Amino acid sequence: MKAHKHIAAYRRMRSQPLWRLLASVNGPTVIALLQSQLYDKERRLPASILFERLTRDLETLRAQGDDFPQTAQAYVAGWLGDGYLERRFPPGASEEEYELSSAAVEAIRFLSALAEPHSAATESRLSLVIQALVGLAEDTDADKSRRIERLRSLSQWALYDPALQSPPEAMRGGDPPPVDLHSVSALVAQSEIDFRSLKAQVCAVLEQRDQASIGDVLERFPAAQGLGSVLGLLALGSRHGIKGAAGAGAGASGDRTSAWSRSGLPGMLPGKPCSG
Repeated sequence: MKAHKHIAAYRRMRSQPLWRLLASVNGPTVIALLQSQLYDKERRLPASILFERLTRDLETLRAQGDDFPQTAQAYVAGWLGDGYLERRFPPGASEEEYELSSAAVEAIRFLSALAEPHSAATESRLSLVIQALVGLAEDTDADKSRRIERLRSLSQWALYDPALQSPPEAMRGGDPPPVDLHSVSALVAQSEIDFRSLKAQVCAVLEQRDQASIGDVLERFPAAQGLGSVLGLLALGSRHGIKGAAGAGAGASGDRTSAWSRSGLPGMLPGKPCSG
């Protein structure tokens, strides 16, 4: 039966946090609470602030007749155990902090897309990111021969002479926006890429080898976020990468987005540095 593999896969997925959260009786309310506290604005909150804000939300729900008898602390402990939240104790902090798990983030994105489709906008934003990254890679190409060849190609273009064709008076020229790491990072941030899981994947690959390229990471961990996984890895490479060496671990351009090394990544995951 062709559906056999799908049935087995979906049965396994049914026990995972994402499926359980979406299918739970109080799923709509729980997801909305998590979204309002740890997604719409802040993505991470100290325990005391989260408990205080959640307590107010629970009181409002009870006043409306909803059955939520437990304390905010009890619900947070339950959501942590169910895999909807993650907890960390940052160095120097006076208390622990909470943030959404990747399963909770995916549930929020899935429901938000159903409630207010935005696929076209997302594709447009990712296209801007791709164009910016391509331009940045070309500008920072370490290969001298490729830069010379690119200049030769550009020198053969016919230059535009404004005297031959004057634009309408109402038309005004504009300068193209600058393409740099700051603008690329801003566009990537707007794309809501789950960087935490991508960082963990990079570290997992580096546990088996000294260096890893984007291709190495994607070979071991398929792009669960689609194009977002590739763009996220490119962004991580621009921040934490090393110059690619010749060979399988290097990228085509030889720039900072080529590869990562164990020694170059300590602290990339707060509280969980890659092993060196």
